[in-house]
Amino acid sequence: MADILVYGGELPGCAAALCAARRGGPGTEVVLCFPESAPGGVATVGGLCAWERRPWTHGGRRADPQGGSFARWLHRTGPVFDPEGLAETLRAELAEAGVRVLSGRELLEVVPQAAQGLTGRTRARRARKGPPAALAAVRLGTATDAGGEGAAAPGEEDEEVTARVFIDASATGRLARLAGVPLSPGRADWDPDARQMAATLLFAVQGVDGEALAAARDAADKPVWGVAREDGPGGPRRLFWGGRQVAASDPLLAEFARAHPGVRVGPPRAWEGAPDTFWLQCLLLYDVDARRRAYDAGTERDVEPTPEGALDLDAAWRQARSLVGGPDLLGCLRRFPGLERARVARDADGLPRTGGVLVVRESAHGMGGRPDPFAVRVEDVTGAGALPGDGVDWRHRPRRVGLGFYWMEDFGYTPDEVSPPPAAAANPCYLPLDALLCPPVENLLLAGHAARVESRAWWALRTLPNQCVLGDAAGVAAACSLREDVPVLRFGTAEVAAVQAWLGDEGAILEKW
Repeated sequence: MADILVYGGELPGCAAALCAARRGGPGTEVVLCFPESAPGGVATVGGLCAWERRPWTHGGRRADPQGGSFARWLHRTGPVFDPEGLAETLRAELAEAGVRVLSGRELLEVVPQAAQGLTGRTRARRARKGPPAALAAVRLGTATDAGGEGAAAPGEEDEEVTARVFIDASATGRLARLAGVPLSPGRADWDPDARQMAATLLFAVQGVDGEALAAARDAADKPVWGVAREDGPGGPRRLFWGGRQVAASDPLLAEFARAHPGVRVGPPRAWEGAPDTFWLQCLLLYDVDARRRAYDAGTERDVEPTPEGALDLDAAWRQARSLVGGPDLLGCLRRFPGLERARVARDADGLPRTGGVLVVRESAHGMGGRPDPFAVRVEDVTGAGALPGDGVDWRHRPRRVGLGFYWMEDFGYTPDEVSPPPAAAANPCYLPLDALLCPPVENLLLAGHAARVESRAWWALRTLPNQCVLGDAAGVAAACSLREDVPVLRFGTAEVAAVQAWLGDEGAILEKW
C-alpha cells in the first residue's frame, strides 16, 4: 500500500518521488519502482554524465532557467560528473526522504479502480475497455538480466502495490501505455511513419589527445571541435563536441553505415566521467521502438513495432554493444582528429564499458483533452516570449509549473535524415500543469517521455534539466492532490496556486524576469 507510486528511475522519477515525499506531509508513503539496479537512468546507469544545459541570457544576466532538483544536483555534481557519484547522491536523498525504493522491479500490469477485486480474464477484459477513470494498483515482477543493466525480464515474486496517485516518469511511457491511455508514438503527430528519434548507446574511451582536439582545423580553417573544461566538486572535467564534417563525408563512416543498416556514427560529443576516460555519444541507432521490451513478446503487454521491423530496446542494446566491442566502430572513431589513438575502455572482465541502458530520446507522447490533445506545441517553444504578455507561451502562465529551455535539436529519424545544426529558441517557455495531466484518468501524472508534449516541441524539452522540472511538478502536484483531497485532473485555481507555492519552496523557477 502506498499513497503515491512513481514508475521510472530516471531523474524525473527521482525528482517526483523526492518532492512528493517532502510535500506530502507526515506519514505519506511514496514508492519509486524501476527495473534498473540504480536510480538515475541514463545519467547513471546509461553513462550520460553531463547535464546538457543551455543557460539563458536576458537583461544582462546569464543563468539556467530551471531550478528545483536540477539546480540542487547541478550544485552537488558540477556540469560534468561521475555517474556512480550521482547514483550515490540519489540513493542518499531518497533514503533521507523516506522514499521506498523498489529497484530491479518491472511493471507487469496496471489495475483500474473499476477492475479492483477482480481476477484473471475478468480483470483483463475490464482493463481492455479503454482508458479508465482512475487507477488503483500496479503489479510488479522481479527483474532479471536479459541483455543490459536495465534489460530486465519479469520473473517470479509478483507484487501488487496499491496507491492513490500514480506518476509515469519513465522514458518508455510504460505505465501510461499499460493503463490504456492515448499515446502518440514518435513523430506520428506530424509524420505517419511514427518513427522515434535515434537512440544511443554511450561507451567509454581512453587515449584522447586533448592538444590535438584543440588544434584541429577543417578545410575552411575552422575548429573541428568545441572544447571546454568545467569545474565541479570532483575537480575540473573536460568535454568536447563537433566533428560534423567528418561524420558527413568520411568514406569509412559511410561504409560503416552501409555495413550496419539502421546504425550511423554521428558527430561525437564526449564528457570526462573520470580522469582521462570520456563517455562518448556518437553511435546512433535508428528504428528502435522504445515502447517494446523483449520479455513482452507474445504477451498482452506487447505492441506492434513502429515502424514495421523496429528493434525492441533489448535487441538494440545488444546490437550496439557488439559494435562497440568490434573493430569497425573503433576504425571510424580514429578518423576524427584527436581520436587517432583512442581505444574503448574495458571493465575488469575485459568487456567494453558501455551504458547499461540506451539513451532513449523519444518513445510516445501523451494525448488527451480538447480542443488540443497536446498541452505544449512546437510554437510554444519557438515563439516563447521574454516579457510579460509576450510570446505564444503566455497562454500557459496561469497554470505554469516551471520553465523549459534548450536548442531545437533532433538526432534524426532515419540514417538518411542527417539532422541540421541545432536551431535556437530565443527564450524559455512556460510549462503548464496540463502537460502532466492525462484525461480521462484523474489520478495519473505524466512526468517522463509520455508528457503531453508535441513531438517537435520535445526536441527542446527532452533534456535532463527540463525533465527534472516536470518531475518536480508531478511530485508536488501528487502531494497536493492527497492533502487537498482533489484529483489532479480536477485542479482549479486554488490547487494550482498551492502547487506553484510549494514548487517555489522547492527552489523551482516559475518566472522569466
